[in-house]
Amino acid sequence: MNRANAARPRCSGVVSDDSPLSTLQQRLLYMERFPERRFVNIVENVPQWPSVEGAPDSAWRYVHNYAPSRGQRDLLERIAARESRRRESDVTLEQILVTNGALHALAMIFRQHQQPGAVALCQAPVLGAVPEMLRSYGYRPAFFKSLDGRVDIAALRRLHSSDVRMIYLNTPLNPSGDILAPDTLEQLCALAHELGAILVADMVYDSYAFDHARVTSPQDLGVSWKNVYVVNSMSKNFGSPGLRVGWIVSTPENVHALLRVLELENISVCGLSQAIASDLLDRGNAVLVEAVRAGRQMLSERLPQIAGIRFCVPAGGTQIFAELPVTDVEEFCDFALAELGLCLVSASNYEGVQGAFVRLPMGAPPGTLENALALLGAGLDAYRERTPLP
Repeated sequence: MNRANAARPRCSGVVSDDSPLSTLQQRLLYMERFPERRFVNIVENVPQWPSVEGAPDSAWRYVHNYAPSRGQRDLLERIAARESRRRESDVTLEQILVTNGALHALAMIFRQHQQPGAVALCQAPVLGAVPEMLRSYGYRPAFFKSLDGRVDIAALRRLHSSDVRMIYLNTPLNPSGDILAPDTLEQLCALAHELGAILVADMVYDSYAFDHARVTSPQDLGVSWKNVYVVNSMSKNFGSPGLRVGWIVSTPENVHALLRVLELENISVCGLSQAIASDLLDRGNAVLVEAVRAGRQMLSERLPQIAGIRFCVPAGGTQIFAELPVTDVEEFCDFALAELGLCLVSASNYEGVQGAFVRLPMGAPPGTLENALALLGAGLDAYRERTPLP
């Protein structure tokens, strides 16, 4: 049974407690069962380009050869340039490893440093896949929250200091959009160093910071890289999850150790995907960031018009985490999908959070957001008639 579904007391026509899949995947499968219906799907928080560009010329040459295990040099150079430019510090090619997306990067790091029985501190809410991976490598996840970029470091030290061997951060945070303040990140890096713990900074949303906010990386702080890894990807920052291209930045020694793991398990990341990623890095993502900014503005103006919804406008990221006025958010999501054709992703996709939350993507096309908001309002009205709202 999927851990995210374990707390649900019942089955429904859409989601089953007995399925090994997440509620998100089950709802996607539900839509596939009815190809004749027209659904409004806003479950993904991947920004969508206003226009679609083609693949590079001579694409087939990448299909007939394995790419280098570390990554194609063109892509490594562009990643190094991006990281150096954004962080105002030099990142060398030897510090970078190209991976099959960010989750692959995280899995390799967690496994490389697995310590059965040790505590892994996870900034929460956290995508459910992260603590599940940590458990599979013997860690005991413990969750801590950030608010307005701040974390109670003293409380972390009191509660967990002797057993902590891993600290996982996500800034901007999926799904709240919270951006860690520079001094807070510096304190977390210092705590990891003090405890001899690995610190992993997941920065797959670092292009998206609004209202003069700035995303800080460990690279900006001059900390020792010995126990620090930064993870990033093309999926959210460049709206291209289908490429399955991510990367790790750390010391050359850490990258070398992980390179052997990647070669044994995957040989390399798809060469064609790397070529397209290089092309996207050359073009930049300013158009995509502006589309997310516009979606953020639209949602922040329109959501208050739907009675009972509570939310905070996020400082960063690509989604708004909105709390609905319902007692059972899973039942409502099933109702909205089956009755209205609106597909939502709920808090069951995360750990370390409770409440009737749904994730609303700021980077979806404007027309899709318009339709989704209309259906969400209508769905809550219809649901209210059959189920008393709190």
